[in-house]
Amino acid sequence: IAEVIEELNMSQADFAVRIGTTPKNLSELISGKTSLSFALAENIGRMLGTGADTWNNLQNAYNKKKLEISSRKDFDEQAEIAKEIDYKFFIEIAGLQKARTIKEKIENLCAYLKIASMKVLAKPDFLVSYRSTSNASSNIQMINAKAWLQTAMNFANKTEPKPYDPKMLARKIPAIRAMACERPDKIMPNLSKELEECGIVFVFLPYLKNSYINGAVKWLYNGTPMIAMNNMRAYADIFWFSLFHEIKHVMQKKTKSVFIGYSKEEMQNLNDSLEKEADEFSRNTLIPPDKYAAFLNKKDYSKPSVIEFAKEIGIAPGIVADRLENDKKVRYGVLSYLKEKYVIKRKSS
Repeated sequence: IAEVIEELNMSQADFAVRIGTTPKNLSELISGKTSLSFALAENIGRMLGTGADTWNNLQNAYNKKKLEISSRKDFDEQAEIAKEIDYKFFIEIAGLQKARTIKEKIENLCAYLKIASMKVLAKPDFLVSYRSTSNASSNIQMINAKAWLQTAMNFANKTEPKPYDPKMLARKIPAIRAMACERPDKIMPNLSKELEECGIVFVFLPYLKNSYINGAVKWLYNGTPMIAMNNMRAYADIFWFSLFHEIKHVMQKKTKSVFIGYSKEEMQNLNDSLEKEADEFSRNTLIPPDKYAAFLNKKDYSKPSVIEFAKEIGIAPGIVADRLENDKKVRYGVLSYLKEKYVIKRKSS
């Protein structure tokens, strides 16, 4: 159109009047800010004797080229995100088909994670609110954490739990705590059953590489609380502390909040008071304060003493060892041999 105006030796303002539009609209059309309407194509075709099809075809070709460029850019951006996700995790856990191309990987992940684009995972407000960050490492963690969380939600949505009963949960705490002395192979089915009776869905999944997530609490859209955990650091002390920490978040009943437990402090974006409350609940549930104080008064933190105290309160020795390390009563690592490594397998779906 700019070339036609020049050939006709007209000003843009004059040409605009002749085709029935404003100089502003014509300027935006020439600069590519707006598209050619059918009405204007009809007017230009009539004025120049070319017919409207010539101009409509030019606009369609331009739109097609823009779409190709945009689609190529969008695909490249999605591919960069997909490359940061361990696809084998989803083959093994969710049964996704092997992907021969990055396009298949993107399509399979989008369908499973229930998103239209991989770029949704990079949005700070999707599933969990994040501080905006330009740090590549943090972005990779955010993407994988959300992929893991959505996977947990997919498993949780397969169940039909009872309505959440906070009073039942409070009564179940001693029974759940007593499981800390059971063999790891018995923990999962018994724990799932106890929480299910309280109306809580418990999901235990393997760790997804680069997610740096230990566990999460999310209230599902049907009003059911979900506790999701993984085996990233499946030592008895860490497992049980994390579990009761998450249970307290359920008790807090912040239904619009998602609580995420990370291994790196800089990734925590949670309410500090709620986190401290959950930490205190977990510590005091695992080791009663009065009995712990009496134990500390003896100032004997030897292996036999720790084992005897753990047996007295019905808890794994590694949990006591971890508490002593955190409270700086013993040097880190001195009692590490008491910490039991769990080998916990997810119950097949």
